[in-house]
Amino acid sequence: MAEGEDYGHVPESILDIAVAITAWEPEKNPSIPTIFIGIVEDPGAEASYTSAHWNNNRDRVKDLFGITTDSLIIELIIHPMAGNNNKRVDSQRLAKDVKGAVEKLKDMKKDDCIRIVRMGIGNAVAMEEAIERLIRSWQRDELKTIQFIGLGETSDRDWLNFCNSLVLSKQCGKVLYYNTMNYNVFGEVESHRHNTQGNVPRSIEQLAKMLQSAKQKTGGNSDSNSRDEKRDDQG
Repeated sequence: MAEGEDYGHVPESILDIAVAITAWEPEKNPSIPTIFIGIVEDPGAEASYTSAHWNNNRDRVKDLFGITTDSLIIELIIHPMAGNNNKRVDSQRLAKDVKGAVEKLKDMKKDDCIRIVRMGIGNAVAMEEAIERLIRSWQRDELKTIQFIGLGETSDRDWLNFCNSLVLSKQCGKVLYYNTMNYNVFGEVESHRHNTQGNVPRSIEQLAKMLQSAKQKTGGNSDSNSRDEKRDDQG
């Protein structure tokens, strides 16, 4: 670090709330209002996550939490704009759907907690804005509790930061965060699964293709060339 150069940020003092990270007993109450939200792509545009994927994941989550009452479920499907190769969200349609979801949430049982299930592999700022709008519309006298469920199809990082901001901005008092990829098929936490994210297999697949392409360009001798280069460096 150069003299006088400063890395990081240290305030004069900390006067407001902090986020506490702690283990918590799993909350599997089937009567908690549950919101499924995610991007479903146009199947005609090389979609990675279609309505069939959505339905399968929704039904499995319903079984996981024992949800049998459809009136406690809100499905907020975010659609890409037509003819845009799944590149941009149809914001007008989303605004209309969020408004309908808000009204349905108001009519639901006034519970101490709502469950938000993040679906699919796509991400957009509009999704975070939609979730915040739903949380704000959920009227509670006490601080709100959100149960946030990730299915391991996207990285933890962005959604943990999002949940962090919900607490720091006082939109809710507590977030119970679950990433299903942290658990084995029996529901037990396995430490080696914490770094396993849904985007990893895709990254590995892309890496394999890159290595295969490099191997073809070098005539299949990329490994031996690398060893020769190392010997030259050492010699």
